[in-house]
Formats: sequence, C-alpha cells, structure tokens
Amino acid sequence: MSAVTGWNEVSAAAGVAGACFVCELVAGNPDFAHHVAYRDAATIVFLNRFPWCEGHVLVAPVAHREHVVSDFSMEEFASLQRVLYAAGRALGEYVEADGLRVSVTGAAGHVHWHVKPGVADVSEGPVDVDDAAMASLAAKMRSRIRWLLAAGGASVPVVRR
Repeated sequence: MSAVTGWNEVSAAAGVAGACFVCELVAGNPDFAHHVAYRDAATIVFLNRFPWCEGHVLVAPVAHREHVVSDFSMEEFASLQRVLYAAGRALGEYVEADGLRVSVTGAAGHVHWHVKPGVADVSEGPVDVDDAAMASLAAKMRSRIRWLLAAGGASVPVVRR
C-alpha cells in the first residue's frame, strides 16, 4: 500500500469515485483494503492506509453515520467510545509516543476518529510506513483490544512493549 496516493486517486482507479472508504472497507472491496486491528458488529478499528505517522489508527462505526453525535444513540456512542479507548490504550503500548492525539471527522462523510501517537515530528501529510510493519501492529493491537474490552480496561495496567 502506498502512502503517497490520496483517496481521490484510489477511488478513481477503483472505478468508485465518491465512494465511502469506510463502507468500501467494511464491504471487503480490495481496492480499499486496510489493516484491520479490530471489528465487531458496530465498530471497526484499522490502520490508516495513508498515515501521517507510524501507528495512525482510525476508529469508525460499521454502519454509515455522518454526524458525530446526532447519528448515534447515547448507548451506541458510549459503546464506540469504549472501543476508541481500548484502541488508544493498545496503540500506546506498541508505538513509542508521549501521549495520543485524537480527533474526529464528521459530516460530509463517514464519521471516524483519528488516533495518532503524540510525537514531536508528526508530519503534515502522508508518510511512507512499511506495509509489513502496519500488518504486524494491527495483529498486536487486535489481540490487545479484545483483551482490554473483555477486562473492562480501566483497571488494566499499561504495558509497554
């Protein structure tokens, strides 16, 4: 996966201009493949195909939702936030950082949260990250996210790996 091609170029090459990249990923379209770190019936966690830094993770609802709050019930939102928490905890254990940066993108597209390691040298655009390294990180995170969600997270000590 190249980290220098943008979504518009991928959509055009795949013949699905204007397609929702999260919905295409969820549907299994190989032109929109990402390394999935976690998925349940409501939420998906995956490494950004065009990362701004190593460990750039996206968390999104499986169902197409466009508005950050109003498209969710309180219970749905809280459930997604539990997964976001576990993804952030897992990411912090596997990628060297002095914290996490979390932002959300909503309206005019599939709402999703960006979770990035808080490092001083985060770029202002896509960077090349080795595909094998992204696959390995997704596999490690998958196991840890599942464990954190099962354990309830809050009482679980942070483990640096």
